[in-house]
Parts: sequence; structure tokens; C-alpha cells
Amino acid sequence: MNQKVSDRIKILGFFMTCFMVFYHCGSVGNSNTFGAFDASCNSFLNYIFNTMGMVVMSHFFAVTGFLLFYHLNMKNYSSKIKRRVFSLLIPYVMWQIIIAIKYVLQNEYTFSIKNFIYRTFYLVTWPIDGPMWYVYAIFLLALISPVFLLMFKNKKVGWCMVLIIIVFLRAQGKFNIPVFTRIANHGYVGNIIWYFPSYLVGAFYGRFYDELNEEKSLVYVLSLLFLACLLQGVLPGIFYDITIRMMPIMSLFLLPVIPSLKDKWVYRLTFLMYAMHQPLIADVKPHINNLYKVVLMPDSVRNILTRVIILAIDIALAAAIYIVLKKFAPKGLNALTGSRD
Repeated sequence: MNQKVSDRIKILGFFMTCFMVFYHCGSVGNSNTFGAFDASCNSFLNYIFNTMGMVVMSHFFAVTGFLLFYHLNMKNYSSKIKRRVFSLLIPYVMWQIIIAIKYVLQNEYTFSIKNFIYRTFYLVTWPIDGPMWYVYAIFLLALISPVFLLMFKNKKVGWCMVLIIIVFLRAQGKFNIPVFTRIANHGYVGNIIWYFPSYLVGAFYGRFYDELNEEKSLVYVLSLLFLACLLQGVLPGIFYDITIRMMPIMSLFLLPVIPSLKDKWVYRLTFLMYAMHQPLIADVKPHINNLYKVVLMPDSVRNILTRVIILAIDIALAAAIYIVLKKFAPKGLNALTGSRD
């Protein structure tokens, strides 16, 4: 794999996780507005962070598909799945256990084996450690990757199938095919379907990466965007939706790699930050909001400050856990992070 692409994946993975923390902090209402300008700034900030939530998940799905299908074939399928048992499934289950214990100690969750299994493995909204739904989803998608390998036997045919599937998924959202709608309404299956175009295009680019030179690398994305533009008249919003979902692939090939951002130690914390950020937000945010009752400030400032404080705590806690486990329980660290080091 091109070193620049590899560097972009690491760098973007960290910054996208930071934005996911910002997103899950939630919108800030105009409860302490310092005039119309402050209210407008605050609303704009809420829009930015909410939109970035979609960009981030599109990035995660696209990059995951890309990495799985890079050099994937039926001969190494089993070995890739075994690696993903350790990098995805085991960390997913362990974090469900850890957060379940946390909630039990806080009297926020009544533990039972049946309920734990149900919330962990049945794709219901949401697992105990909510954001980790994505980790379980991409593990399940990896299991069915041979289906897409068959589809990607031929590059042109494979891309046509990608276009057909993406348009079908968007059209189904408008016309509501009964059987498909029932499936999509189960738990977070709808979320998986929503970001599946990103995963599918990422998988296509991973599968044919070695055949794509820089000149041809984005031709396929451009063709999809052009198709979405043409279909905008019958499927309103498709161009906006597809553009957001294709941004990650374009980023992997277009963004410059800033030397000062390469190989930073903090990137080792990315998975820990992601795994524990939402429970952390639930614990920390009420205390920050209480502080604002004493120290009044514009809503737009409060909007940014809340997210920055929570992100800083998330990074600091992840660093502390990483350093302690790295020294005293490296195998435990590998289990919690899927050996992402």
C-alpha cells in the first residue's frame, strides 16, 4: 500500500475519532444567548458537528471496507477473519462487559445474561457501550465478504453492481419496499444500511487498489457523483447523501500528508478513545453544565468549550489506561484494543 495512503488512514482515524467525541457531546441549545450573532454562531456550530457525525461514520465504514478488501481473496479469507476476531469481536465483547460493570456499579443497569447477550449480539438499539455498534457491524460485514469478492471478480462489472446497489438502497428509502423496510427498522440495521455505500465503495477501492494509478483513482467516485446528480430530480437529497459518503475515499487519495502529523504517539489511543467516549460524556457533561450555571458565557463559546473539555478528558484517560496496561498488562491492552499499537 502507498505510504501516503497508510499515513492518511492513521492520521484521519485519530481526527475523525475526535470529531465523533464532539458529535456525541450533543447540540447546545440557545439558553444563554448573547445576542443574535451568538445564536447564529451556535446554530451553525451545532450543524457542523452534527454533519461531521455523518462524515466520521462514512469514513470509518469506507476505510474498514478498504483495509479488509486490500489483497483479500478466498485463500486468505479465513486468516483475515481470524485476525478480525481478535481486532474487532473480542474488543467489542470486552468493552460491553466493562461498561456493563460500570453501569451496574452506578445502579444504571440491572445485569442479566439474557439481556447482555441480547443487547450485545442481536443488533438492537443500542449495545451497552453504544458507539461500539460499528465494531460489531463491520465484523459481521467481514464475515460475508466472499459475496462481494464474487461481485468484484471483474472491475467494470463490480463497479456497475456497486452503483446498482447504492441507487437501490437510496430508492428503497423513498418507496419503502415492505420486506426491506422491516429489516431496516430492526435495531441499528438501518444505520448499517445508511453507511453501507461508504463501505461498499471502500471495499471496491481496496480490492482494485493495485490496479488504480493516481490518474484513475477517483474516476469511479466521480461517476457515482455524476449519477447521483442526475438522479437528484427523482430521489431528492441523493447527491448530498452520496457526496458525504464518498468524501472519505476522496480524502484517502487527495489530502496532503503533513510531515508534522505523521507517526504521533497519540494515534495509539484512537481505539480506546472511541470505545469509552460516550459513557465518559454521560458522566462528565452534567458537571460541566453545572459549571455554566455559575460561570455565564455565550452559547457558542459553551458549545465549543464543552466539546474540547470532554475530548481532553477522553484523551487523558485513554493515555492513562494505555500507559498502565502497556506496562503491567500488555496482553490486556491488546485484548481491549485489538492489538492496535
